[in-house]
Amino acid sequence: MSDESHSQDGMEKRVANLEANVASMMLDVSVMKTDVAVLRTDVAVMKLDVEVVKSTCATKGDVSEMKSSIIMWLTAVVFVSQLIPDVISASRSLF
Repeated sequence: MSDESHSQDGMEKRVANLEANVASMMLDVSVMKTDVAVLRTDVAVMKLDVEVVKSTCATKGDVSEMKSSIIMWLTAVVFVSQLIPDVISASRSLF
């Protein structure tokens, strides 16, 4: 009987050890669930931020349009700057 009671004590220790391990795992899973919930919230916020960035960024079309506007403006400035000396001399001759 002493072998049987010794074997029973060993079994109880192993079961107690397993129960402690399961309790520890349950706590770990609970913490992980909380972490996952926080991560989901963070990802949702990041998705919103990315959408804002995408909606405010210039597209290739926007850049091309601005490039054309700048070229036309610079062309007009160069053209007008070439006319200014002639306009000044014409105005001096009139007055």
